[in-house]
Formats: sequence, structure tokens, C-alpha cells
Amino acid sequence: AKLAVKLADSAGKPVAGQKVTLALPGTTATVTTGTDGVARVAMTVRATAGATTMTAAFAGAGAFDKSALSVPFTVAVEKTVLSAKGAKGAVTATLLDDDKKAVAGQTVTFAQGSVKKTAKTDAKGVAKVSGLKPGQAVKVTYAGLAGKYAATSLNARS
Repeated sequence: AKLAVKLADSAGKPVAGQKVTLALPGTTATVTTGTDGVARVAMTVRATAGATTMTAAFAGAGAFDKSALSVPFTVAVEKTVLSAKGAKGAVTATLLDDDKKAVAGQTVTFAQGSVKKTAKTDAKGVAKVSGLKPGQAVKVTYAGLAGKYAATSLNARS
């Protein structure tokens, strides 16, 4: 998530060069305000999907009093993208999030008729199965992870 807050004095003028701490559940960052008084940061959101709160805090410095704010923040479920290639009775699927980053440690299901096989994605988001009937349709499905990743599926050939 890209976050930004503006630090201003009592007259509304930007306060530059001051440290502001921004926080979401599970992650915190301390950043320095720019000449425009804005502290900007890109943070990895570790909270599950739903409503939460983002906080910003300034400890105070010199003539500037401390201040803090809390604002509602909505964490969305991460969309996922599944791709698959098949050959000679094997299918290799790749699971990525919508930022094109690998989604590791997730179970992908490969169904061909009454045969169902599962495999976990590795660090590169890749899951592989073999022993399917070559050249036939395979439904590749990722069921999602509640509060984190959205479900997705596609059809491939083995």
C-alpha cells in the first residue's frame, strides 16, 4: 500500500524534515517529511482483508507539538492470476498475485475427469503434477486463502 500524510504547523504550512511513523496492523515505517511536509511510504500490508485502521504519529520536535491521527483503512483481498502449461500427462501451474509476485505455499488442484491431484506452490509460485492422461482437459483451480488471496481457475491440457 502506498501511504502519505502531511505534517503542517498550526498555520497550515508544511513542516519538512521531520520523522513521522505510519502503521498498519503488522507493519510500521518511520519516514521523513519532504519539503511539501508529506511523508510517503510503500508498505507491505500484512493484515487480513477487511476494515482496519492506519495510524500516523509525530513525536514533536522544537516548536512543534506532538500529534497523531487514526483513519479507517480497508485491506482488499489480493487478486490472483493462474497460468498453466501441459505436456505428456503433466501440468505445471504458476500462481501469482496481481502485482505479478509469486504466491508460495498454496495448494493448487488439478482435476481430469474423476482424477484429482494437488500440489503446493514453491517459492516461485509453481505447482506441478504428473500421471494424467496426455492431451486431455484439466481443470486447474486455486481455492484462495480467506482474508488474503482470491480464488481463480482455468482449463488446460495435459
